[in-house]
Amino acid sequence: MNYGFILLCAISVVLFAVVVSRDPGALKPVIGTVRRQLSMMLVRLPFAVIAAAYLGQIIPPDAVASFLGEDGGFRGVVIASSIGAIVPGGPVMMFPLALVLWRAGAGDAQMVAFLSGWTVIALHRSLTFEIPLVGSKFALFRLAVSWVMPLLAGAIALGLTELGLH
Repeated sequence: MNYGFILLCAISVVLFAVVVSRDPGALKPVIGTVRRQLSMMLVRLPFAVIAAAYLGQIIPPDAVASFLGEDGGFRGVVIASSIGAIVPGGPVMMFPLALVLWRAGAGDAQMVAFLSGWTVIALHRSLTFEIPLVGSKFALFRLAVSWVMPLLAGAIALGLTELGLH
């Protein structure tokens, strides 16, 4: 049973009840937003899943295991953080790609570092959104402060894995 899905359904029902009780007229814009986002996801998600399936056939598991596998240790965490930081794409593409890497032999700690690098650093988002909107001075400051976070997350995950807590 998928408890995350059940939790999302429950949260949606509660939020629906709150919106309807406060202002029933607010339901119409919400439905419009849902339609727009759903139509966008329905177009992108199948192609992302198909692309990830093809990547799973192209990416050699030996290469993934040697660089990002459990035996890669902290070196693998550094590599995974770096790859995550530079790989462009949104969650529709990134999570299927992460699944492909994981199934190809990437270790759990390395996957934590990969996804953290993509989430926290995300150079593609810095170049396209952050620098134009808030300026290069702040963007560089944020990157200088936050670059260590994916490494720290991966190191913690590595430690928990070595302790047998995962």
